[in-house]
Amino acid sequence: MIVKNDASWKDLITYLMAIISLVGFAWFIIYLVGRTINATELEWTRAVYLLSGVEAIVFAAAGFLFGREVHRVRAEKAEERAEKAETDASHSKERAVTAETKGESLAAAINAKQKGMERMAPQYEAFGPKTAATLSQADLHELAELAQSMFPQKQ
Repeated sequence: MIVKNDASWKDLITYLMAIISLVGFAWFIIYLVGRTINATELEWTRAVYLLSGVEAIVFAAAGFLFGREVHRVRAEKAEERAEKAETDASHSKERAVTAETKGESLAAAINAKQKGMERMAPQYEAFGPKTAATLSQADLHELAELAQSMFPQKQ
């Protein structure tokens, strides 16, 4: 047994019902015009009352037929925007995780260098103030190069 796509059958039936409603409405108007050519005021009132009830159903069918395409296009565009936003969010999350990892690595390197400098401070002072400053600058330069390699400056 072959199972058809329920959505396509549902759409086909809906289209057929909308078209049948429009054709039926056209026939109903022609019928009412023929019945009311020589009608009294009471017959006219009843005909208008009947017409307004049927008219509401037919206008809903016409709205479906003509509005469906507009809503389909809007829905497709909304889906495209949602997919793009999802992709952008995914890329942003990846970049944030990468930046966080690099930041943690840089912080660990700075902390390690600081502890090393604290241990080496007495030895640096033994070389004299000028050499100690040069060695400290070299350590800072090394950290700056590490930071630059992890987070390159955009120009």
